[in-house]
Amino acid sequence: MVILPIHIFILYLVMSAVLHVRSTFLGITYESRCPNSDDIFPCKCLPEDDTIDCSEVGSEEELAQAFSANFPNLNFNMLTIVNNTNLTVLRDGTFGNATFQVVHIMNGVLEEIEPNALSASFSTAHELMFTDNNITKFPFQILPMFTRLSVMNLNGNNLQEFPKIESKTLQWIELGFNPLGHMPNNSFLKTPSLVLLHLRGAQLEEIIPGTLANLPHLEYVTLTNNYLTRLPEDTVVLKNSHALLNFAYNNISTVSVGAFRGMTSGTVYVSYNQLETLDEEVWRPLLELEIFVEASGNPLICGCDVAWLARNVNFLFLFSYNTMCIDGTYLRDLDPASFEQC
Repeated sequence: MVILPIHIFILYLVMSAVLHVRSTFLGITYESRCPNSDDIFPCKCLPEDDTIDCSEVGSEEELAQAFSANFPNLNFNMLTIVNNTNLTVLRDGTFGNATFQVVHIMNGVLEEIEPNALSASFSTAHELMFTDNNITKFPFQILPMFTRLSVMNLNGNNLQEFPKIESKTLQWIELGFNPLGHMPNNSFLKTPSLVLLHLRGAQLEEIIPGTLANLPHLEYVTLTNNYLTRLPEDTVVLKNSHALLNFAYNNISTVSVGAFRGMTSGTVYVSYNQLETLDEEVWRPLLELEIFVEASGNPLICGCDVAWLARNVNFLFLFSYNTMCIDGTYLRDLDPASFEQC
């Protein structure tokens, strides 16, 4: 038998009494938050996590039936449906009046989300994650109705047309690994709170200048694994801010002056592209601000175009250590004497 020190025992009694009084006052216990388990089967209510888990439902009808049960509490933290191979449509009214702050439906066969499937959560949901499904239809038009939504992740689906996104609250948008193909220049005109944008593997061939502008909080942009061949002027326009901009694993051969306008610190990733030169007018303004450049995996010729770098060891060490020339010389090992004729 463990004997507690008297002061810890007293504290334990006090805390237990406070919790009991609070629960009694609010009329809430873990058990009272959940409906009868048989009524919502095969969904499960996990009171300690304030979660409804419906990963085992066999059909859209069975999901709706579960939420027609008598719920003593209708406000939950999370809905989770993971690795389900039965749900293809999230239908309007499925969840009745139940509300959620976080919705995770992942690694399934979901193809469509109807506009009012989550209407009861318009004022509560702050995170929607529908990753690795087969979604072709998503009601982007209702995003303004989610008044607290900050995170939307639709990575790994089958969206084939780039949406025009409107939301005053969205800070985090992920649409990677969808066959989107083209990003219109008005895609983010009405997302003033956007901080992070991930568009990995979205089959993008270009970035229209100004598409990623007038976003005062933007800091993180990832466009890796696309088909980009150039980064034009105003690829990203920042508001004099720190940023992490990742364009690795594309086919970029040209970076224009002013491609990263307004960036004052952070990192630019252009690794594993087709860059042959490091033009001074493009990169010097970044290096003078001590912005780090990851440029490994490019066929850098390292001719007179890098003489300005070879003469400034501080600039050289702002490139990733494994950035090398096509002849195998590491950029950091360039000898200034080799460029006297430049």
